[in-house]
Amino acid sequence: MRAAHRRLGAALAALLALCLLALLFPSGRRVAKVCWLRAGDLLSSRPSDGAIEVPPNGGPQEVCTRRVPRDWSGKPVLRLDLEPSGGVERGTERAPLELTLRLRSRVAWGETRWFLHHVFLPAGARTHVVRLEPARQRIDLSDVRQLCIALATTGRVGRLTLHATLGTPAPLFRASDGPLTLHALGDSTKLRGDDEAPKGGSATRLHAARDEVVASQILIRHGGRLTVRWDPLAGPDGRTLPLVVYEARWLPVREPSSAMYGPGSPGPGLYPDPLVPIRSDAVLAPAPQPNRLLWLDVVVGRNTPPGDYRTQLRLEGNGGAVEHTVQVTVHPATLPRDGHQLVMIYYAPHLLRRLYHLEGPAFEDLERQYHRLVHAHGGYLVTDPPLEAMTRFIPMLTGALYGEPSPAPYWPVDLNPMANDRARLQAGARDAVRWFRRHAPGTRPFYYLADEPGTRQDYERIRRLAAWIHSAPAPGNALPVMVTEQVRPQQADWPGLVGAVDYWVSPDNFPEPATRRRRATRERFFPYNGTEPGAGAHVIDAPGTSLRTWGWIAYLFQIDMWFYWQGAYYADEHNGEQTRSLPSLYQEPVTFDQRRDGKDADFGNGDGVLVYPPARSGGPLVPSMRLKMIRRGVQDRQYLLAVQRCGQGKQALSIARQLIPRALGEARGCATAWPRAEEPWDQARLRLLTLLERCGENPP
Repeated sequence: MRAAHRRLGAALAALLALCLLALLFPSGRRVAKVCWLRAGDLLSSRPSDGAIEVPPNGGPQEVCTRRVPRDWSGKPVLRLDLEPSGGVERGTERAPLELTLRLRSRVAWGETRWFLHHVFLPAGARTHVVRLEPARQRIDLSDVRQLCIALATTGRVGRLTLHATLGTPAPLFRASDGPLTLHALGDSTKLRGDDEAPKGGSATRLHAARDEVVASQILIRHGGRLTVRWDPLAGPDGRTLPLVVYEARWLPVREPSSAMYGPGSPGPGLYPDPLVPIRSDAVLAPAPQPNRLLWLDVVVGRNTPPGDYRTQLRLEGNGGAVEHTVQVTVHPATLPRDGHQLVMIYYAPHLLRRLYHLEGPAFEDLERQYHRLVHAHGGYLVTDPPLEAMTRFIPMLTGALYGEPSPAPYWPVDLNPMANDRARLQAGARDAVRWFRRHAPGTRPFYYLADEPGTRQDYERIRRLAAWIHSAPAPGNALPVMVTEQVRPQQADWPGLVGAVDYWVSPDNFPEPATRRRRATRERFFPYNGTEPGAGAHVIDAPGTSLRTWGWIAYLFQIDMWFYWQGAYYADEHNGEQTRSLPSLYQEPVTFDQRRDGKDADFGNGDGVLVYPPARSGGPLVPSMRLKMIRRGVQDRQYLLAVQRCGQGKQALSIARQLIPRALGEARGCATAWPRAEEPWDQARLRLLTLLERCGENPP
């Protein structure tokens, strides 16, 4: 009997031990088939293997381990290598993969906390590096109890072998000091630091209308020190065109931007984005990556005589000397002056003050430099200080700062400090309308009431405040109300916002109900940022044609303003970050990261930063490559508008629709419809240039 009791006691003790183990080491949510990693420490200096079976269009499939080190200090990254193994059919390994990583840390007895990392890997991706800094902000890495990795795919992959290593990443690229070679690229191509150089392109040949800036890139295959020299482009009758040259700086994208921006990222690598202006005779320092880039801008004035303009770009280094011909053919056609301020870009002056430590006249001079730079690239900066502080923006509102009569199309006013008092809010609306009618009659002011409302209470607040504005005594009732939201309520039982909102900002409103409603009401409709397949993404690791789409889409849907949420977002204050140093903007590409405060897993490389601070003390502001790609799309839209005004609207619409069969709300649930390569875009632009030439010098 005692033996039976001992056996029963031992069984109960074993059961209790199993329950305790289950509490301490839960395996987490199981998804499909779970394959355990082989014996050995997954996160040791020696990589360990695990296999994941990924079926056709299946998943996620998950592998987990409980054996993790107790000391993660000094280990900044977790490197995941995926290798096709048995069962992978030829060509199927190019399917895109969805990867989810989970780290579980014990917080207290019976309480755990997870760090989630979710990302879409592009087709053919075989390496992914996870930075551990965001994980350290969420969990205690020294007390990690479990790691799980899940994969899913939209195609057929088969069996993948997983290698995971904790440690310090090796250098991404090696320097190349071979023969000096140059390759001409267009202004809508984006190559990573180790991408293969394209064939051909031994000279740069561009076509331009007057009052246009045309651009190209020079890809340099040489890692040593180089000297760059050039002269202005010489043309007919001794006329010249200025050539502005920039050296591209490279940012290490360690993780592709999250799925919030769409599926366009080519994956990790060094990406060019800051374009630092250089002078002739500049000496370029050695580079650690095979590819180097020069960006060329050729400014064609409104009165430039037609003809061919040429110069030689000369590079000298220990790999020899190379001359590269740059030729621009100026055609007898002129782009219209209106329509070149398409993208309204918000900025927060306090972020500039915090970075530069400037106040007073010195800060205002810096602020004007930002406005001039963005205006030259097809956009305009806006901010919403109190009305008494708006005087310094009058030159920006009227166009006097830019030396031309180009008023800012729209501008926000800040009435939120008055939102709890109906009388004060209505008085603020009245004062704002009067101020703009007096100082900037060509600009439409609006009250930016709410950004991305997410609850029923948000909707009810919008309706209440908008009713106060619309019922205000004249002229306050003429102030439009803007909300970043679609017309259809997010929930069927929420009160609708029709009648409350005047300016709707959401890509989901196009083509309907935007097309129908704007014919019958004073409502206006605008897109917001960019996410494929609706519009090109605005992150660093998006294709070079992505931001060019904005101008073409704006033409297709008759849009006169594209709203971009931030252009100088120098600290991620929406996610808990208060400060960022100037050097870090040239070293860390992740500028928006909702993982910082645990909101969700979305993050973007370069999101919110279109202009970089000077690369050296006292130097000029540094435009991003993405800002110049926005300019290309805006100028393409000017071509389309000019051809339409010549009575050839059907041809312009046909060319645009062939290039972009669907976008914005039309593309919901579909694959990206426009070409990622730049050749079709350039061909379409040349067709528009030919049509514009036929209009003559005085188009109807």
